[in-house]
Amino acid sequence: MASVHGAMPFLARRLTRTPGTATVTAAVAGVMVAVSSPSGIILLVPLLLTGAVIDAVVWRADRETVIGARVEIRYYLAGITLGILLFTVSLSVFSLEHLTPVLVLGTLAARVAGEVIGVALTGVWARGLRRAGVGDDRTGVSAYR
Repeated sequence: MASVHGAMPFLARRLTRTPGTATVTAAVAGVMVAVSSPSGIILLVPLLLTGAVIDAVVWRADRETVIGARVEIRYYLAGITLGILLFTVSLSVFSLEHLTPVLVLGTLAARVAGEVIGVALTGVWARGLRRAGVGDDRTGVSAYR
């Protein structure tokens, strides 16, 4: 469940193939979540981290003329990196009595697995949306231009 908010920036980046899209999407989502959640503005931290990591790892890989396994590997690398970084952010809310090796390793595994599943699902969604005419085609030209 923790990786649900990461799906939006991943999907936006996959559909537009434009550097910075994941960060902008995460910022917009962060503002919307922050005003409607009791946690408030602190939620911007993990959401902006999500967008920044996606854009940093994928940066220009999906602007190449050949879209394939190399780009997909970058998305999975971004998901794994994001899972590890978000796990380290979540450590700050753990109480000391809950910092057992089993709980810490389980949380790390769940964070990384959740992000990897999110990457896989957004890949499926993006391909389906592209077949429906939404987003960039294989040449990088938007269907809306």
